[in-house]
Amino acid sequence: MREREDTVSEVVKRLGITYAHYFNKKYGRNGHLFQDRFRSEPVDNMEYFVILLRYIHQNPVKSGIVENVEGYPWSSWNEYTGKCVLGNALCAVSSVLTRLDRQDLMEWVGTPVDEHNDIIDIDTEERRSLSDDDIRTFLLNTHGIANPLMVQSLEKVRRNYVLKSVKGFGAGIRQLARLTGVSFGVIQKL
Repeated sequence: MREREDTVSEVVKRLGITYAHYFNKKYGRNGHLFQDRFRSEPVDNMEYFVILLRYIHQNPVKSGIVENVEGYPWSSWNEYTGKCVLGNALCAVSSVLTRLDRQDLMEWVGTPVDEHNDIIDIDTEERRSLSDDDIRTFLLNTHGIANPLMVQSLEKVRRNYVLKSVKGFGAGIRQLARLTGVSFGVIQKL
């Protein structure tokens, strides 16, 4: 999605509210339909795009809905393989296929994603959410840092060590970026 007059957040929010209203009216219920705000990650290079392409198309396989990527009928994958050509294409596949060999892409996307491959920063039920105070306490007790904003002014090697440590403790990338002032991209690369 690209932003024009409305931001992506505004569009997704409006879509969620409209659908929740429709669903609640149809089924005679009240209240929230979606648990959390949607997640978004910047995709600013081809390598990460292809990783996400694989992850997205492998989701129905990983969840046991189908046995292979081609078997999921509501996917855009058949546009990449050339088996389905739509008048109004869902994806700009030609821009991808001019940069990648179709056969290589098909083999790579068709290979199951590693179970322990954390592609996007999403909290799971197994991982407990940390409060900002938990992170402040961890930084103070483990690294002697009283104010999380001090992390950004540390020497690069020490800064990276501290950020990896706090991330390993269970902090999310967005939360660390907000608390320490270090950019999301720098923390994500660590």
